[in-house]
Amino acid sequence: MAPKRARRARRRPEPGRYIQDYLLFTLDRRRVAFPLLHVRLRGRKGTLRTVALTDSGATSSFVPVEIAEEVGLRLTPGPTAGGGGGDFSTYDGHLSLEVLHRGRVIHRFPHLPVSVPREPGRIPYVVLGRDSIFQAFSLTFEERKGRLVLKRADR
Repeated sequence: MAPKRARRARRRPEPGRYIQDYLLFTLDRRRVAFPLLHVRLRGRKGTLRTVALTDSGATSSFVPVEIAEEVGLRLTPGPTAGGGGGDFSTYDGHLSLEVLHRGRVIHRFPHLPVSVPREPGRIPYVVLGRDSIFQAFSLTFEERKGRLVLKRADR
């Protein structure tokens, strides 16, 4: 009779700590792993589940104009914004955004201010900047492991 294998104790996740593997995204016909989170956006016309890039270099959060129109954001003229792709004109808007982990809501931003590029195709996904996700969580980018660790900022 073969000896029984010892069972490894499964570590309980630390409360308020979430690990998200980087998600594959197709950009310019290449598959690239990015620190993307699953999110649900709510606007006047309804809800939409999508992904959002966590970007420590972004001072504010952005939503592509195509998504803003789909969920029905009220938009007003905004300032010029700048990024890796150069300067671009924006609209200002507000939406409700929920951060999801394994299908569960782990944080709500009920009235998140967002900038919306006026030009379609300017950004490929929602961008969560330092005004949002970085206020609610301490984030660790583990590049070698290809994962993002979120820990509630208040813990």
